[in-house]
Amino acid sequence: MIGQVLKGKYRIYDVVGSGGFATVYVGRNLETNEIVAVKVPSSQITQEPRYIERFQREAKVCGRLQHPNIVRILDYGVEQDTYFLVMEFVEGLTLQALIQRKGRLTLAETVSYAEQACAGLHAAYEAGIVHRDIKPANMMITPEGTLKLMDFGIARAESQSGLTQAGMLMGTPRYLSPEMAQGHKVDSRSDLYALGVVMYEMLTGVPPFDAETPWGIIRQQVEAQPANILRFRPDVPAWLEAVILRVMAKDPARRYQTPAEMQAALHVPGSVQATPMQGAFDRPPAVVGTASPTVQGGLAAASPRGAGAAAPLKQTVVPPSGGATLPDVSAKRSRGVSKGLIVGLAGTAVLAFVGLVALIVFGLGGGKPTPAPARTVVVVGGATAASTLPPTATRIVVVVTNTAAPTEPQPAAPDTAVPTLSSAQATDTPQPAATPLPTETPPPTSAPLPANSPTPRVEATKAPTKAPPPTNPPASPPGPAVTGRIAFSAGGALHIVNAANGQDTIAPIPYMIQPDLRADGQVVIAKGSQGDKTSLWTINANTGAFLHEESPFTDDFHPSWSPDGSRFAYGSFHGPGKDEMLYSQALANPKAQPEVTLAFNGTQIRGVAPVWMRDDWVAFTACDNWPGATGGTNCGIYRMPSWGGEPVRLKLGGTDLRATDDYGGQVLFTSRESGDWELYVISSKGGGERNLSQSPTSNDGLGTFSPDGKLVAFVSNRGGAWAVWLVRPDGTGLTRLFALPGPPTGTWTDERMSWGP
Repeated sequence: MIGQVLKGKYRIYDVVGSGGFATVYVGRNLETNEIVAVKVPSSQITQEPRYIERFQREAKVCGRLQHPNIVRILDYGVEQDTYFLVMEFVEGLTLQALIQRKGRLTLAETVSYAEQACAGLHAAYEAGIVHRDIKPANMMITPEGTLKLMDFGIARAESQSGLTQAGMLMGTPRYLSPEMAQGHKVDSRSDLYALGVVMYEMLTGVPPFDAETPWGIIRQQVEAQPANILRFRPDVPAWLEAVILRVMAKDPARRYQTPAEMQAALHVPGSVQATPMQGAFDRPPAVVGTASPTVQGGLAAASPRGAGAAAPLKQTVVPPSGGATLPDVSAKRSRGVSKGLIVGLAGTAVLAFVGLVALIVFGLGGGKPTPAPARTVVVVGGATAASTLPPTATRIVVVVTNTAAPTEPQPAAPDTAVPTLSSAQATDTPQPAATPLPTETPPPTSAPLPANSPTPRVEATKAPTKAPPPTNPPASPPGPAVTGRIAFSAGGALHIVNAANGQDTIAPIPYMIQPDLRADGQVVIAKGSQGDKTSLWTINANTGAFLHEESPFTDDFHPSWSPDGSRFAYGSFHGPGKDEMLYSQALANPKAQPEVTLAFNGTQIRGVAPVWMRDDWVAFTACDNWPGATGGTNCGIYRMPSWGGEPVRLKLGGTDLRATDDYGGQVLFTSRESGDWELYVISSKGGGERNLSQSPTSNDGLGTFSPDGKLVAFVSNRGGAWAVWLVRPDGTGLTRLFALPGPPTGTWTDERMSWGP
């Protein structure tokens, strides 16, 4: 096809990619001088009648996808039984090449690219299009940090639901959703699952599932759970971990239901922009389209499906003299090289080949992909007798150089920067710096927790309570630093204070109770108790400004954020009957969203004091009045999936038990089963509990984990005055932190305290 002109205006100049499904050419729009990519499906594919119908239908639909995060389809057509697509070319790197180059990406890059992918997928969702092959090789990153999705499935025949002739499954097994792997109907939630897999890989440098064969990977997609991402990246914040866990749920009903929902979950904790590409373009970027190339016959050609990803192109552009000037599309040029390239057509212009558009690929081999050597593309004027180009066209020489990226991605230094909000919230009052713990003397049976020291290695053994001090006492293990902010209601007002010293970071907010800080610490949700705000409200945690009324009802209580900050759970009396029922609801933006009942087998759950746990389950206090249970005989703390399911008993006891927080498979709860109110910790799977407060003559409870889970804060009136105390989850290091400005508001056991960054 080289030298042909399609539709009278798209001249084909050379092959830049070739695979089992299509060949990609570089061309130029003769009317606009625009460099384009032209994808021509193989004749084997186009012999199938259903493919032709689907090609025409989806080409029309995808042609309407005008979105900055989607590679545009500019035109399509058929000439002499040759079907073709004309697409924009994109300068940059595939996300796959970027991960190979950097090893793993920063938190900011990961969140930014995931948000942009959601934006592009939502545009497709609104057009009724499912991508079906979301993977790093189908995502382009420009030097400015813009992500563009490629290949919306036009080159796949509808009848190819199983193996292709090349022996590969439709879609890429490493990113295949469980329902797609089982041949079930797919929708946009399958794309979101694949995006969750991509996020995991961006953060860790490795996919969550891998095996020697595609079938082994597919089985893992259906049956296995990914390794804990914190094993690879301990700096991943809880809210981001929760987003990935939710979107990678095996059951589509547990995932975000639309790309916009997932984008909101990513944006709520902090919108970040990873531009420019933070050193990714230390070498000149390649202009690539839908696949990495291999070298065949001296020209760049797309690798067939299943081949390893190649290293990106490195460009050197040598312009001829004289002639018309094309737009400059190279992000970096050698010193002394002209910004314009000359187009030599009919003896007067020369095409400037400035990029690579490649074919969609599966990107899956039996083992790890082996990058091909980097290549230098040199564009010179004129053609030789052996060239297939017209005499006046540009000759393209591909020189293979030994600059391949290493086969194994190199580990990157841990990224400790947590994304911050890009909205007006980011300009609010900064958090005060953490200060050392007060030096008040704790009870004689407790070891004091030193302040602002390195993280200890906590041992589970319990020290004797009355052992005399040795002559030369050994140094106590250092305690974790006390950082972040704590929200509580005391003295009739909501306080958000520096966790280290109890100093207010904003002015106290009167008549707001039961506060819960979002995982990023930027927004608090609370229950209003008097005045014109007696329902549930979100409040800017940096300024105290009221954001939205989240529920119009005055009898809603105990709001609790979902781990990703996109929803909240609460109990309310506004439902049927006189009992408090459990609900969840998305954020008001700006109007209150429809509430969703927490139910099992069609029966709404009656319960109080819900706590949305980090594993996306909800803990609450109730008696078992649901189908298949005892009809209310067994009361205590239960937990159930936030998307609905049978409750599981966590702790048997009375209706005054209260779960208050969870972290790392441990749940804090308040109980007076020993005769007084104490704070306990228990496994989320149930079992024996541990008393953390150990004070038989005082009220202790409202426990909350520190953001890193290394400390627990709780309130206590031991000694006759209410204060916040600290203890490690293993029960050691008990110490007084700071005094409360007054007693907890109302009935203290109905209050809530939360700790955020």
